Amino acid sequence: MMGITSLSPKGHGWHKKFRDELVSGEEKLQVEGGAFSESRVNGKFTSDQSLVYNAVLDAQNAVISAMRPGVSWVDMHKLAEKTILESLKKGCLLVGDVDDMMVERMGSIFMPHGLGHLLGIDTHDPGGAERPTEPGLRSLRTSRELLEGMVITVEPGCYFIDALLVPAMESSKTSKFFDREEIIRFRGFGGVRIESDVVLQLLNFIYHI
Repeated sequence: MMGITSLSPKGHGWHKKFRDELVSGEEKLQVEGGAFSESRVNGKFTSDQSLVYNAVLDAQNAVISAMRPGVSWVDMHKLAEKTILESLKKGCLLVGDVDDMMVERMGSIFMPHGLGHLLGIDTHDPGGAERPTEPGLRSLRTSRELLEGMVITVEPGCYFIDALLVPAMESSKTSKFFDREEIIRFRGFGGVRIESDVVLQLLNFIYHI
């Protein structure tokens, strides 16, 4: 499993990759592109960090449990979105019916990236098939049904990006879903993404942690 950490209000565009590393004390963390951010870490989640991390972990586990040959990757993306929205509602950041949130594409506010990409000759193998045009879904790298033998990443994430949050909080269609007093704490939070690489098999699948 690969963690991708966002360390600042502008950190939603950064990827910090680590495998079997323990980060402690005050360290400079190098991210892709050669950028640096200095952050103090102590190995313990705050309650807010735990809420977001577990929302993403639950989404990943839900997708991996549902993946089978013949399943639509678009449906898997929506499952990840719905699981994250349910967690944010449970954490009192959102209010209202989650199915109604899905209709208004609220999932794309917190997970604007596609759920994953195929692995093959290239790290981001072309996925083929026409992409949906809806917010969030247009970021998918493939919209195909899963096939036996495919290798694909499962990398849900939850981000708090002002450029997406502010318009959604002001929109007549989506403003009703936000608990403004609660979600204001998360502006500047950054986000969390968790990635695993999954090999599809006929009866089951193997994923690498």
